[in-house]
Amino acid sequence: MTTRLVDSGWLHEIDHAVGEDSNELRIISPFIKAGALARLLTHSPKTVLSITRFNLYDFAEGVSDISALRLLLVHGAKVRG
Repeated sequence: MTTRLVDSGWLHEIDHAVGEDSNELRIISPFIKAGALARLLTHSPKTVLSITRFNLYDFAEGVSDISALRLLLVHGAKVRG
């Protein structure tokens, strides 16, 4: 595994990374949005694991989406907060 800074073209980078190995998707982020999640799920990962935070203020301010949590659950994801 390598680490590098990506300051442009990051959508391509994410699509490429997820497309290389779509068996498992791990999402570790304090904020989660439905649009970004839907894009990641288009690669049909077999297993989805997510660690996020459940802060009502984040949902009220729109920095996280409850619909994203529902989408995770519909896809059989394990969700932890």
